[in-house]
Amino acid sequence: MRKFLFGVAAASMVSACAAAQESSCDAPSQAETDALERIAAAINQADFGAWNALISEIYSSDESRADFLDIDRVETFAWSTTSDDVELVRACREPDRVVGYFSNSLTGAVDALRLTDGEGGYNRVEVRNAVEFPNAREDLDSDAERAASLDAFASRLAAAGAFSGTVLVAKDGGPVLFKSYNVPGAEGAAVVRNDGVYNLASLNKIMTATAVLQLVERGKLSLDDTLAELLSEQVESDAAGAIRVKHLLSHTSGAMSDLKDLAFEPGTEFRYSNLGFGVLGDVIANVAGMSFDDYLRLHVLGPAGMASTASYEIEDFDDAITPGFEPVAEDGVFRFVANPWLQRFPGGSVGGYHSSADDLLRFAERLRRGDLIGLDLVAEMRTARVELGAPEYGYGVLLWRGPGVWGHAGNLPGADADLEIYGDTGYVAVVLGNRSGVNAPVAAKARALFFPEAME
Repeated sequence: MRKFLFGVAAASMVSACAAAQESSCDAPSQAETDALERIAAAINQADFGAWNALISEIYSSDESRADFLDIDRVETFAWSTTSDDVELVRACREPDRVVGYFSNSLTGAVDALRLTDGEGGYNRVEVRNAVEFPNAREDLDSDAERAASLDAFASRLAAAGAFSGTVLVAKDGGPVLFKSYNVPGAEGAAVVRNDGVYNLASLNKIMTATAVLQLVERGKLSLDDTLAELLSEQVESDAAGAIRVKHLLSHTSGAMSDLKDLAFEPGTEFRYSNLGFGVLGDVIANVAGMSFDDYLRLHVLGPAGMASTASYEIEDFDDAITPGFEPVAEDGVFRFVANPWLQRFPGGSVGGYHSSADDLLRFAERLRRGDLIGLDLVAEMRTARVELGAPEYGYGVLLWRGPGVWGHAGNLPGADADLEIYGDTGYVAVVLGNRSGVNAPVAAKARALFFPEAME
């Protein structure tokens, strides 16, 4: 089941944390604060046995969530590999969860941990790195100085085992920093290089959205077209039939697990939906008269010159593909192991395509210049759909990374991918990691250096 969770945790957690920071919230109880403090102590101790015991103690007794316990206890402990000396700086009690914000002396950022309420405890434990980055801005005069600062930061994290991947920052299509960072001698590491091809997870949703808007531009499709008109055979209820293309593009369709029982009325609320982008793939295939993969290759990847980008389905590891490493605990021992599913399962409209940093730069350049869709539609794409209940998301575009920042991200066990376009400045940043949850500090540092307006 996890194979379909392209970027869901990243999307929901970051948006929730941003909302918590912008609004007042209640103080947690002493017991909740104590739980957060104990979590910080266990992470600093970096002892998986102690961590395992703690999570088992505070976890919910709800048996329907039992499967998440094993996932959470392992994936959250990976925080110990991307942090040093975490300390609780504040906490927030929200209606169904408590969120703790922790300073991280390794990155200089503030990380967030969310405990979601359950029966007799918590039924989810989730961590997001670098949701805030105080004092990250530097008064530097040139791109060369900014690139040197980012290089030093990423190198330090890699040396500490906290980042493994490729970083590309460009101005008007010309790289100012293009470098790959390897974890020296670590178990669960692979040699990463500039021409490496990484799993994108949900990042290629922005490519799916581009394909949809191409069909809109060519008069083959309308943003107001309904599923009853486009996919009548797949629609399982009148409510689903009323879902419009614009609802699917903005994650406001209400279709979460199927097209029968909607979670809310379409166009009234944002809730990240992989199902919705899967349906968009069907819409593209139906309208274009070819498979989604063929359409994307012929009309998006090809025109953008993205020769290394594809939906791979390979039985064995290929030297051209960067293997992704996921955290596991075997016989009580925590370590990173290769996740072969990342390249054995083909990608689609939801996510999972593979690409390289320079291919993503080519895509970003052609998109922001109006070569793939007209600039009027690019403007629509990167506009928050407040009228639909999505104040931080456009049409296939994330907008919560800071004022003016637009693009997309993706996260899977063993994959972390970020594409950010900095307003209309001409700067583009690509960060590709081969472990989940490692990109955020590097991406935030790049943002602070090359587009400080986003940090205000």
